[in-house]
Amino acid sequence: MLIFLIGFMGAGKSYWGKQWSSANRFSFHDLDALVEAKENKTVSDIFNEDGESHFRAIESEVLQSFNFPKPCIIACGGGTPCFNNNIAWMNNAGLTVFLKATPLQIIANLQNDGAKRPLLANLSGDALQEFVEQKLTDRAQCYEAAKLTLHTRHLDTNSLHSLIDLHKNNA
Repeated sequence: MLIFLIGFMGAGKSYWGKQWSSANRFSFHDLDALVEAKENKTVSDIFNEDGESHFRAIESEVLQSFNFPKPCIIACGGGTPCFNNNIAWMNNAGLTVFLKATPLQIIANLQNDGAKRPLLANLSGDALQEFVEQKLTDRAQCYEAAKLTLHTRHLDTNSLHSLIDLHKNNA
């Protein structure tokens, strides 16, 4: 089983992916880390030096060609499902889970991350809130195409079991 965690940056995809994979003896991979390893650059450097379109192309290539061990949880970048038909590919390859967080939860989680997140560079306060709200609106259709949605305020280390059971019952 491959489980793809999708959602906006700061929703907790990497955090919960690590928690759930550790508690359940699943492998864990962070897609951004795989892209950085392939390019030998940070995501910020890829964005700054090569542009977002190059990053999105490499991201899709790594996503669709990496030999993920099974069972595995993959934390995807916030925009991953919205480019290059990635959401359809992930839905076909495994279980997609949208970690849905409110704009205020996201902003609280991102407060000190601006330097690591190229789309947030130079944003704070009202501008950050407007950006997050607009991107969530823009990406809603992609995120809602996930097979399952989990609201982040309800997550705990046992959520993965409930998630798998729910998916099996709905399949």
